[in-house]
Order: sequence, then structure tokens, then C-alpha cells
Amino acid sequence: MSSCVCKPYPGYVIGMGSSGSVVSNIQYYLNAIKTSLPTIPAVTVDGVFGSATERSVAAFQRAVGLAADGKVGSTTWFALCRKLCVESVHPVAKPWPGSVYRQGSSGSPVRDIQLYLSNIAEKFPNVQREQVDGVFGATTDYSVRIFQQEFGLTVDGAVGRNTWNKLVEIYNTL
Repeated sequence: MSSCVCKPYPGYVIGMGSSGSVVSNIQYYLNAIKTSLPTIPAVTVDGVFGSATERSVAAFQRAVGLAADGKVGSTTWFALCRKLCVESVHPVAKPWPGSVYRQGSSGSPVRDIQLYLSNIAEKFPNVQREQVDGVFGATTDYSVRIFQQEFGLTVDGAVGRNTWNKLVEIYNTL
């Protein structure tokens, strides 16, 4: 079973001042790869390529023997993907899909939320283990609220950017 979530190379160099989902993807990849390359500094997944992302990219480039310019061109992109997809130890969490999920939502992103919660529950007993069925029902709502409370987030039962990113941050440390 492949756990690779690496997107195709966008066709241009991504660097300081870039923003958007392509940058969010790079930030997620770096954080996921950090588990096997601890010299890579963690970055906030905010879709903005600032100095912290540049430092993290440069650290990754040094770790894999590339010229450390802090920019993501095709060579760095493919090295990120190779490290992420070939050497990954467990399925890597996906970047925030851009929508808010709450009771009544369903589909693949809800399945991801449930998977992350279930894995997190193994290490954090206050978080409830979830049935992974892709339906955001009352039990998922409850689990999300417990997770939000446990990790200092706004407790509203909705999974937006902040809750998703915290789920992913915790999941990626497991």
C-alpha cells in the first residue's frame, strides 16, 4: 500500500515570497520527513514561504547532498518526494484540504480526520478512538471536541485549518 501524497512538480521554482497550496505541501513534506531527518527544523504549515521555510528547505538540501539554496526547484522537489514516498515509515498526513468539516460532513477528508484521531488516541488516552467510516457523526464530533480541548484549540467540533494542522502535527510525531 503506497502512502505517498506527493503532488506533481508545479513547473517553477518555489522560494521566498511564494505562497499558496504548493508551499503548504512543501511545508507538510518537510515536517513529515523530519521524522527520519531530525536536522530539518519544523515549520508552520501556513502556505507562506518565509525565512523559516527557507531554512528548513536548506537543511533538507544539505541532508540529502544538494546545493543548499533554500529554494525548491525540480531537483529539490523530486528529492523531497523520493524521501517522502520511498522512505516514509507510516502514511504521511495530508495537507489541509481547504474546507471546514463538521457534523454532517462526509468523504475522504473525514476519513483522514478519523484515521488521525484513531492513531492519536493510542498515545493520548483522553482522545477517543474513532471508527474510520468517512461519516462525521456525533462520535466524531465528540472526539474532535476532546482533541481540541486536549491541545488548547477552540472547542467547536469543527475541523478547520487550525484543528487539521494540529491533528497532522500530532499524528506526524507518532
